[in-house]
Amino acid sequence: MINKMNETGLSLKLYTRRWLLLAGLCISSTSNSALWLSYAPISNIAAEFYGRDFGDINAFSLAYLIAFFPMIFPSTWLIDTHGLKPALLVGSLLNLAAALIRMLSCWISPPYLMYPFAMVGQILSACAMPIMVASPTKLAAVWFGHDERATANTFGSVSGPVGWLVAGILPPFVVEKAAQLPLLQGILVGPAAVGAIMIVIFFTIWCSSEPPSPPTLSAAEESQPFMTGLKSLITCKPYMILFVTFGAAGGLIATIQTLLEEILCIRGYSDKLDGICIAAMIGCGIVGAGIAGVVLDKTKRYSLMVKICFCFSALFAILIAVSTSLYNVEGVIIFSFACFGFFGIAMLPMVMECGVECSYPVAEATSSGLLNGSCQIQGAIYVLVLKALGQKPTAYEMTVQTCTAFPKKSIAKPHDMMVPAIVFASLFVSAALIAIVFLRTRYHRLHTDRGNNENTTLAPIPKSPRKIDFWLKY
Repeated sequence: MINKMNETGLSLKLYTRRWLLLAGLCISSTSNSALWLSYAPISNIAAEFYGRDFGDINAFSLAYLIAFFPMIFPSTWLIDTHGLKPALLVGSLLNLAAALIRMLSCWISPPYLMYPFAMVGQILSACAMPIMVASPTKLAAVWFGHDERATANTFGSVSGPVGWLVAGILPPFVVEKAAQLPLLQGILVGPAAVGAIMIVIFFTIWCSSEPPSPPTLSAAEESQPFMTGLKSLITCKPYMILFVTFGAAGGLIATIQTLLEEILCIRGYSDKLDGICIAAMIGCGIVGAGIAGVVLDKTKRYSLMVKICFCFSALFAILIAVSTSLYNVEGVIIFSFACFGFFGIAMLPMVMECGVECSYPVAEATSSGLLNGSCQIQGAIYVLVLKALGQKPTAYEMTVQTCTAFPKKSIAKPHDMMVPAIVFASLFVSAALIAIVFLRTRYHRLHTDRGNNENTTLAPIPKSPRKIDFWLKY
């Protein structure tokens, strides 16, 4: 425990146990995201196992996107009104129950009930997701000091992409034929159980959602009531710009993961390339987010970092659209996804922190929860729209395609996905341009932690003597 006495006379303390709670949240969030996208890299094999087509398997991913937005409001209300304890207990245990139901669905009889039973588990897991994604900013604000908030939020926020990484790597290597799908479901139960157990142990030993003494001045202040906070967010221009642009970026990242196998298989690429691309994107994204968290804790340049990442990720979104329309360019495709992830996924903790700063004293879970909600609702729309834009494949494409793992049944119907890839890049570039041109914000919470509630400065003054005044307004 680290004890500090603030100049206002308030005792500020950091408790070592904060890392245990953060670890439990990270593992549960990773498990939840892995459940979300675990069918995406093996959608053709999953279609064979359940006796369904591509559309029905994509519905597993779509269920998350559809369920997220209506569930974000009760989830953020629970976190901000009643604290982290009930929210994380409900979220982690619900996620564990969902993983168990998905595993049991593999042995349901008669076989036609397996798919709906698995979908029930998927929906339950989707209901837990809003708690997982809205909690990191709240946990970082309540338990961590102002010089480590961005790092803590990075760990919590990037846990979701780590789950995407697991979902991208594990299924193609574990499931090579339909009979191996139950093994994958059993493996996914493990992290869900570990995360739930850690959270239950934490709140069994230490019962409170908050530490006995706050880590910062802003943590000691009361947040706005839930409904008041929602109204404040709607009238906050910088926040609404983030809501629209980051929602588009996050939704498009989820969309490209959901549709990637269909985009690649029509060009003759294997399921394993799909897994490698997702792994490269998310692995590099985790590295980028880790670097970003350290830089943000040092510089506090939230909006400037967001703009830089938007700029470069938009460029590599264009490269993705071009490379996936070509044949035999595996190296270029992997490179484009790796660079896209390094900048695109790194935006996640940046935007969460920037959203809290520009909307303070709105409660952290409300701010970050709605940003994630925007990602999910836009992602659901993009999946449906881009899927509908798929074209009938040419005769040559049908000779090289690897989409139909069981062509005699003709269940999987491949499409030429070049037009959806172009639309994906166009939408991402549009969102980036809006953010770069229009995003301006004040860092209200940071000034509160400095004991300055007048918010007269736009950003912290950097320690470097080579600062350029022009960038202070960003």
